[in-house]
Amino acid sequence: VVPADDCAGLVADPARRACAQARVSADRASLKQRLIAQIAQDGPITIAQFMQAALYDPQAGYYAAHARADGPGVFGDFLTAPMVSQMFGELIGAWIVHEWRALGAPNPCRLIELGPGEGVLMADAWRAIRTQPDAAAALDIHCVEINPALRRAQTENLAALGASCTN
Repeated sequence: VVPADDCAGLVADPARRACAQARVSADRASLKQRLIAQIAQDGPITIAQFMQAALYDPQAGYYAAHARADGPGVFGDFLTAPMVSQMFGELIGAWIVHEWRALGAPNPCRLIELGPGEGVLMADAWRAIRTQPDAAAALDIHCVEINPALRRAQTENLAALGASCTN
């Protein structure tokens, strides 16, 4: 078990990764014990309750643990298109404008992203959307993210482009 403070000073990527993995392993063991105790006390839990804990527990959930370890993907467990190139998001933005027009250009129109992480995809899409002032004025961005650190990152990333999102 490696205390979180011991990871802060590490610079080399393999060492930092090993330190973060050790911390996550210890946190997961703690979550397992908490779930066992909860089940022993209250009886069975639903799949939804288990997934909520596994993904979003503040100390040991997958997304909470990865947020502490410099974001999802730090262990090389996944990579998303927006992490590779902004072109994917810009194409999504162009598609959004096309579909918005096909709907008759409703104003206002809510643009919702579920699990946006740091808001990279939405920021990339907004680069294309804002080239069409009528669409940019009508679209209201709403990001659905439960991680407070990621919500702050979304706000910053979109504000840098002159956009804002509600959570």
